[in-house]
Amino acid sequence: MGTPPKVTAEVLGPEHYHPLVGAIHNILSTDLAETTFAQLFDGLPDVHTVWDTRGAFLLKGHPLIEHDRLCDGAIENFKVFRDGFDPAVLTFNAWVMQRYQNASPGSREFKMRLCELVAASIHQIAVLIFQSPTKLHSKEYIDFVDSWKRESRWVQYDGCPPYLEKAIEPFPTLFFHCDYVDDDQYPHGVADVAGYWAEDRVLGGIVLFDRGQSGTECKDIYFHSGRRRTTFRVWRLQDTQFDQMVDFLLSEDGSAPSPFPLLASSENRHRHDPWDAIVLHRVFRDPWERKVPPTKPEERDVVAAGDYPELDDMVNQVQLAVQQEPHMVFNWNAEMEAQAFPWLPRRHGGGDVGDGESPLESELSDDEPNSLCGLSPPSTPPPPSRIGISVQADAVPDSNTPLGQEGHDGSPAEAARDSEPVGQGCG
Repeated sequence: MGTPPKVTAEVLGPEHYHPLVGAIHNILSTDLAETTFAQLFDGLPDVHTVWDTRGAFLLKGHPLIEHDRLCDGAIENFKVFRDGFDPAVLTFNAWVMQRYQNASPGSREFKMRLCELVAASIHQIAVLIFQSPTKLHSKEYIDFVDSWKRESRWVQYDGCPPYLEKAIEPFPTLFFHCDYVDDDQYPHGVADVAGYWAEDRVLGGIVLFDRGQSGTECKDIYFHSGRRRTTFRVWRLQDTQFDQMVDFLLSEDGSAPSPFPLLASSENRHRHDPWDAIVLHRVFRDPWERKVPPTKPEERDVVAAGDYPELDDMVNQVQLAVQQEPHMVFNWNAEMEAQAFPWLPRRHGGGDVGDGESPLESELSDDEPNSLCGLSPPSTPPPPSRIGISVQADAVPDSNTPLGQEGHDGSPAEAARDSEPVGQGCG
């Protein structure tokens, strides 16, 4: 991988230099930046941040579970760093700086390139801190925690047949976004993994762009979020979100309200699956940021409106059709229902199930097993989905709820008591 020439902000004219330097200082002044970079000075993230990371697995016994707050001095170390920080230590790709310099102040191109340089600045600052030997934990202990894993073992729960619980290989660092961990092809190795993590924690996602056919354009701005309860897909910022971001970056001493973290909602309809984003739509910041398989990974068996908000539209259309012409949609009786769905519990004698008792509970006797292992499979399999996909019933989001946050408790305390992984698989 060839290294493009680098330059500092000192090469810029005043109309471009001052907005960039001011934007960097504004970002460093936010609470999110303080807690994010303080964790890098600590040497280990606090466990609550890892629980809030998609793709994180913390099994019972993991040493990080005890690290529930930053060590004394982490915040202070960052504040000292911030107060003495000189943006001149940062270097940027020369071609990016040239396009920023060529853009007229206030133009969309100017704002796009400013966001690109700010994202690169956050990334570089994280790399500098990660590589610094000044940590509150010893290197030996950090390496021990980062590399901890429970070996494969046979386990058995609730009378179920025993099964092999395989060891989960850890990521190269606990500062990670699960889609950006290819340290073997990054210029700064594992430190760049931490750099992508910092972008996500400070801004709400890793900043990507529609690069167009040339691979160097900034036609649109996208985020790839890594928080646990956000969409795994690459999503485009709305104009209002982009404006809020730019207004804060260009504000005098960060006087505008901080919009971060910017997260997707049901209003962010323009999205791509991660593989589609970089392969089909050329949405990336650097072409080497992710290893992309030659073919697209298999689609998920279960999809949620939190990731595909258009499912809400489909459900609403079905509900509207039922309301307008119910006889055309569900014109059947109990006998037809019994023939179509023989595995469903029935009401006895046409009566109602007692108050507070579900139909399933009314069909089970006290001595019948009522566990996952005890229930026998239905004699007749359910009919195939008419739509061809499975939709999580609890995944239809409230309009004010960030995507991916619907229908999940996600209690870290509850999860830590179990031997099952805390977190969820990436993607």
